[in-house]
Amino acid sequence: MKINTNPFINSVAPGKTDGGVSSVCRVSTSGLDQKSFQDQYTQTKNNLGQINPSKDHNKSASKQLQLLTQKAPTFPPLDQLVLLKDHQPQNAILLTGRIVQHLNPKVWDTFTSSEKLQITAEHLESMCHFLNMDAAELHKTNELKSLYLSESQLESYRQALISDNRFTHKWLFEKEEIHPHLLIQPQNPAFNAIADSIGDDTRWIWDEIGDAHKEHFELFEFDQFYEKQGYIQRSGSMDLTVESIILFGHKKNGIYQLKHAGKINEHGFYQSKQHTGGTLLWPAPIADACEEFGEPLLQYVRKEEPVESTDTNGSDTPG
Repeated sequence: MKINTNPFINSVAPGKTDGGVSSVCRVSTSGLDQKSFQDQYTQTKNNLGQINPSKDHNKSASKQLQLLTQKAPTFPPLDQLVLLKDHQPQNAILLTGRIVQHLNPKVWDTFTSSEKLQITAEHLESMCHFLNMDAAELHKTNELKSLYLSESQLESYRQALISDNRFTHKWLFEKEEIHPHLLIQPQNPAFNAIADSIGDDTRWIWDEIGDAHKEHFELFEFDQFYEKQGYIQRSGSMDLTVESIILFGHKKNGIYQLKHAGKINEHGFYQSKQHTGGTLLWPAPIADACEEFGEPLLQYVRKEEPVESTDTNGSDTPG
């Protein structure tokens, strides 16, 4: 394993973890004979060899992405990644997170915290090379790394995958999703995408919008629902306004048929709940488009709070 050759890896002395213990021989050898020690050393090196990227970044990234396509048929063909080329930092974070999420637990769990972070950083570096990022994109990726690829986040992704038990995977396969995504919360029938769009994970919101027997709703029904939540429809083209809501559906003969929603989080990722399945992070709303949900058609943003007027003397009260 190479040490600290790129900006995505924290500074750690060669052969050392953060605590100053050898990254390969991290347990006391006082109770081990030479053969047992050598066996342990060899096994750890073999474990690293199974999941650590090679020095050829493009080759390493291609190999890991090909492995993902074998583990998850919903993973996009590599040529589909160019469809979201304006969101490369998000792509790199999501792809790296998903690579680590799917690594063999029998191998992954043998590593120290420093080794896990170093392996993740090297996979991220390979992904950045593979996506051919420019300097600005690399800088943005490095900012997102500490937020989305910390040890606690990585373990959260891995636990979400285990708890989900491939439920969301099967749902996505039926939807024929093809864009990069990362499972961040496992299946949960307690709430749906509409509820998640307003930050509520305690209820299934449907009959609050209109007739509960409908398969989709009209625009005025969603306008009324989101207005009650403190949102108004945004005019003009969509953007990545933080905490805004993206409404999905089909538009036929000028009539909206709407049934799905997601939100832009505080760091520019798009997040959506998949029916009774899990919650996913995407690089952009368009990545969630499919025949089932339709396309992103409308955006809702927080209402602006009214500004209190002041008189010429700077007083907030009249007179």
